[in-house]
Amino acid sequence: MIKLLKSFIAQSIRNLIENAAMSGVASKAPGTLLIVKLDGIGDYVLFRNFIEILRKDERYKGYKFTLCASLAVKSLACETERDTIDEFIWVDNKRFYSNYFYRFRVLRDILRKGFEIVIHPTYSREYIADKIVKASKAPVRIGNAGDSVNVAAGLKAEFDGYYTGLVNTESDGRVMKFEFHRYKIFFETLLNKKIDIARPFINLAGDGCVSRFVPDADKPYAVVFPGAMLSDKRWSHEYFAEVCDFLAEKYSLTVLIAGAKSDEEFASKIIEKSKSGKAINIAGKTKLFELAALLAKASVLVSNDTCAVHIGAAVDMPGIVCVFKGNHFGRFVPYPPEVFKNLHCVFPQELEKNINNYEYLERKYLFGSELDINSIAADKVKKMIAEIMGRAVK
Repeated sequence: MIKLLKSFIAQSIRNLIENAAMSGVASKAPGTLLIVKLDGIGDYVLFRNFIEILRKDERYKGYKFTLCASLAVKSLACETERDTIDEFIWVDNKRFYSNYFYRFRVLRDILRKGFEIVIHPTYSREYIADKIVKASKAPVRIGNAGDSVNVAAGLKAEFDGYYTGLVNTESDGRVMKFEFHRYKIFFETLLNKKIDIARPFINLAGDGCVSRFVPDADKPYAVVFPGAMLSDKRWSHEYFAEVCDFLAEKYSLTVLIAGAKSDEEFASKIIEKSKSGKAINIAGKTKLFELAALLAKASVLVSNDTCAVHIGAAVDMPGIVCVFKGNHFGRFVPYPPEVFKNLHCVFPQELEKNINNYEYLERKYLFGSELDINSIAADKVKKMIAEIMGRAVK
């Protein structure tokens, strides 16, 4: 009873703050367009090429483009979108939930911008993004009809009402789609035309940062990315250490262990367990665009199912090994071969025995996987690396 009362009081306070932030009518700024994209880094990489397509469309010629995105993508977006985005609004998602004053300020600032058009293409929409769309009070607010994975089922209908139009990306009757293809359907529907883009890509201005992290930049190296947002998606440090030694001893590669600041300790455990002495901990030391530059020049990437896989694919790496337990199979990974053929997933045996039945796997793991990622043996990953490196030699 007390828990329910506390929850009711907290929700009442949130409603008061949000209503106060959205009160009043801001003067409208014609020719302004806001893109809302508050999800993770991998999602952003799969989406970002459509910004340029939107920008070049004749109906938005002369518009001022603003991107409202998660702080997590800032160091990448500031580099890659400098020619397509006029203004950025960065949102700290965790702070939005935990700090009511911050929430008020974000929503109030959005209202005061007076945007004419707001576009939110995310399929699994979240509370924060929907509230930002509502706060904008833009005359045109277009969203993805999407699912209710990230919102309570009872709130989905209410949140849909924040939009003046919703794009259905399931008109073909197929619920599971590779996320890049879903974005393509969204923007083709929005713009009412076919879009000629086959895969996500990142064009890098240069690779000058490589020498900062690689002792001898002229020699080949590998990147290992052991981080993951969820602990059950993270392969063990013992297995990663074994793979690092394999890369160093079999192929004489320097091994860079990359990741976020929060991965630094885990990377240190890998190095402590490794015997080759050729692994270097750069976790927390690279910005996202620097990681992209490093991946573009690397011989191979070994990673959990995380943002590094998508960045590596976007810079057209020669080989990526993804240690993957099957979460949302087919939505983010594996990549369809026509999109990118150099990404190779290694699965738990339970999943692998059905690998030729994609429809079954998509249904079974649509909302996640309870398979143990550590049931994937290091030898399976080493075998995949050997296949990739063998093709590279040829």
